[in-house]
Amino acid sequence: MKIGKVIRDLPPAMSAEIGRVIVGYANLEHLLSSTIHLLIDVSHEEGRLAVRQPRAPDRFALIRDLLNLNNIATPVDLEALQTMIENCGRQRDQIAHGIWLLDQETSSRILLRLTKGAWQPVKGQRGKTKRAVLPEGVEFGEDDARALRAYIDETADHIVALGGELEQMLRPSRRKSGKPHPPTNPPRGRGPKEPADQP
Repeated sequence: MKIGKVIRDLPPAMSAEIGRVIVGYANLEHLLSSTIHLLIDVSHEEGRLAVRQPRAPDRFALIRDLLNLNNIATPVDLEALQTMIENCGRQRDQIAHGIWLLDQETSSRILLRLTKGAWQPVKGQRGKTKRAVLPEGVEFGEDDARALRAYIDETADHIVALGGELEQMLRPSRRKSGKPHPPTNPPRGRGPKEPADQP
């Protein structure tokens, strides 16, 4: 079991990687919300007003419920994607809300204190110890943060692919209704086009 001293200031490079993880995960949540808006056929503005924004796994659960309700089949492995989203959320929460420590044995390694779940602080012990009672410090560096960001980006790519498939499926019925829907992930800084002025 590693013992560490609580630190408030992380190395700049480490802080930058953590920031990239937070930004990447926020984009993932945005993509899930956009997919919900697509499925319920509302604009993003209407969706932000009408649909609550729970944790990412709960947003994906809502997507799955809407797919089932509307009998929409997709080749995407929804179980695998659900697991990826849950993993992203859990690890993002750990670094966003965790306490950072300096390993007292080396005075150089950075540790992340975990307080959720259970572990075995002593090898061979019977049963497990709650981390809330005895936290675990695990080594976590820039490479770990980069790997997590890559995993979040990969998960986001799967969500984009799902949204693209749904857009293709739903476009014909939306065209019949005469109600256009903005793209699931519009280009950055640009929203739906304003209608042209009538002469």
